[in-house]
Amino acid sequence: MTNIIYGDTSGTLFCEQVGGDQTLIGPSATSIYETVVTEIHGDAQAMQDFARGGNDFIIGGSATNLVEEIYGDAYVMSGFSQGGNDSIFGGRTSGYNHPVVYGDAQEMHDNARGGSDWIVGNDANVYGDALGMDGFAVGGNDCIMGSSTNTSLYGDAQALRDHAQGGNDLIWVTAGTSLVQIYGDGALSGFARGGNDRIIGPAASVSCIIQGDGRMSDNAVGGDDVIVAGAHSSNQIWGDGERTGGNTVGGSDTFVFAPGIAQNRIMDFGQGQDHIDLTAFASIGVHDLGDLSIRSGSISLPSGPSYTGSLITFGTDSYIALVGVEHPAGSDFIFA
Repeated sequence: MTNIIYGDTSGTLFCEQVGGDQTLIGPSATSIYETVVTEIHGDAQAMQDFARGGNDFIIGGSATNLVEEIYGDAYVMSGFSQGGNDSIFGGRTSGYNHPVVYGDAQEMHDNARGGSDWIVGNDANVYGDALGMDGFAVGGNDCIMGSSTNTSLYGDAQALRDHAQGGNDLIWVTAGTSLVQIYGDGALSGFARGGNDRIIGPAASVSCIIQGDGRMSDNAVGGDDVIVAGAHSSNQIWGDGERTGGNTVGGSDTFVFAPGIAQNRIMDFGQGQDHIDLTAFASIGVHDLGDLSIRSGSISLPSGPSYTGSLITFGTDSYIALVGVEHPAGSDFIFA
């Protein structure tokens, strides 16, 4: 049996209707053998016209086997509808299924706008706004906290199409032990634009794939993102994702590192556009390019593949690899 919870209506909010500010709590299992299946809609099944969602407080359930989807506002938003500024805590589970949190809706169309949500993922996959955004949809400026039990965290959506635009999101990840994938914005196509996001990786021995923007095609434009690598983690970092033709434009991204970093690979560093912030290394005497240990050419990583580029080392198994960049310049860095 599926538990379906609506904050306002199981139908549609339309015209200029406004959802209430609700507190909604998902059910939890009463035994370790119970499977809990739940949908929580902060406001309605759908929102259209000029409808507005309420500012809801939503808490997911808990079960060994939890199949749960939380929509901060509705399953689908269209017209000029706008999501509320919701506070959402994802569900908790020790099973194989990951709950899912959508800050606003699964689908955002037309001129729909996401709210500025505050989301704690817990064991859920998180989409700050929606799974997919198209038309002229705009994501909210969300704050998302996840742990590395999360399979994936997206500041806005997995895919932004047409003229959709991501919000300026803050995403940070706490400690854990498994792979986590973090995207400020997902795949960008058409004339979609990524937001200017700030992503903070976990300070833990965990593997991360961090992308300010996802795969880019057509006339997509990436955001100007700040990516902070956590200490001790092994990070594959992209300011902008792989570009597949068209007239894509990458953002001006900043990659921030501090003493205590482990293995880091920057996959798309753009000289003259992106920067590596090493101001925290002033505490150990790094103030300019001459204070760095850099090798260039064909590089074999201590733990990873070989590539052409540069390797900046700070000690045993502590490095920043610049894939495809053989001659880093002082202007590529920010020093203190």
